[in-house]
Amino acid sequence: MPNFYGDWFHSRTGSQLSELAAIKKLVEASNKFKFIGKNWGADRRNPKNKWIYDFSAQAKVGDESIQPSTMQTKIRNWIRLGFIKDGSQLPLKWTQLGLLWFNSINQGNGMDTNIIYRLIIANALSTFSFTPGKKGFDDIPNEDGLIIKNLIKIIKSHDGYISEENLKYLIDGDTERKTSKNYTYWKTDLINSGLFKEDSSNLVINNYFNDMIISVENYIPSDSLTTESIKNNPLSNGAPFRNALIQEFKKYGSPELIDAVLTISHSKSSNNDKSIGNNVISRKQIKRSPKWSKSVKDNYSYKCAIPGCDSEGNLFIQAAHIMPFSIDKHDSINYHRNDVNNGIALCLSCHKLFDAGLFTFDKNGAVIPSKFIYSNDDVTGTFNQVNIMRVLNSRNKSVKIPENMDLNEEYIYYHEENIFLGE
Repeated sequence: MPNFYGDWFHSRTGSQLSELAAIKKLVEASNKFKFIGKNWGADRRNPKNKWIYDFSAQAKVGDESIQPSTMQTKIRNWIRLGFIKDGSQLPLKWTQLGLLWFNSINQGNGMDTNIIYRLIIANALSTFSFTPGKKGFDDIPNEDGLIIKNLIKIIKSHDGYISEENLKYLIDGDTERKTSKNYTYWKTDLINSGLFKEDSSNLVINNYFNDMIISVENYIPSDSLTTESIKNNPLSNGAPFRNALIQEFKKYGSPELIDAVLTISHSKSSNNDKSIGNNVISRKQIKRSPKWSKSVKDNYSYKCAIPGCDSEGNLFIQAAHIMPFSIDKHDSINYHRNDVNNGIALCLSCHKLFDAGLFTFDKNGAVIPSKFIYSNDDVTGTFNQVNIMRVLNSRNKSVKIPENMDLNEEYIYYHEENIFLGE
């Protein structure tokens, strides 16, 4: 049986959503004729491979550029996590869920983008297993070596949590490496998967993806598993967590995302399936209060709240929800839907960018743009457009909040965690 105490393997780069901004640009660039057929893992020190510096330069996001070695590490990481198909030659290709993620970016739906991102990571981590003495993961998972299944067992057998100290020992305790330990990388992945969360420095099970948790606990790997069903299309028949993933998408995805998931999975909806989908649709079609919208715009004097934006007037200004109107908090009133403190006045362009997760603001109102502004040419066009520069020039400046309104930290936190695409 594998030793789960110490020296957990990691590819040495975290799974932050903002990291995908560079990967998105690399995938797009890899389809250029001059790169097709090249080996992205080639030795950068070989004079014959000077092209690799040109390719890594394609991943420049804003003022940030990366060197070939960093580019190669990033690509390996996102292959490992199931966003990109495994392969040595360019072009890079999205997996089925990776393509779904890419399309949600293009459609400007920050909430769907975050859900897909988390579930891709959750699926990958749940299929990782170790073999004793092996620096890496098994090609086909073995039950005794399953990382997430064993971690859930450990947490449930220790009063529902594992302390920071014990998690560090679990991951790095017996490692022979004196520096560059893997605890922070693994902690990032575990939390970003949505399967776990931090509570007073302890790691606990997150009930957000409860269907996935139950499925992982009952998971017994099959010898017939393939890379296709594990990573390339986790929604295919026979894939380990197919049914759990579909249920999670149905709980949290938009109607458009649910439809795409059912198409990819070739799932013929039963009556029960249809009712789940229709519940989401009907919830999102609940009539909005025109009184709420007018109150928000009145409070902001019909001016966009973004400090670098000068749009004003009823024709150009909209009332935007910070925590989306569509969220069902499972109480009797869903107070956030008509709470004016959950509203902010934005012009049409800033509203679109906000809902797409291309910027957010912190509890003090400081504007925080996402790196994806620089990687979204197919959505926003060039990032130096006036409407984009308004947001970029507002970085760290406070949104214009009326004196009679307060920023509600619950709403801001929700947008930052579930819609924003990362700084």
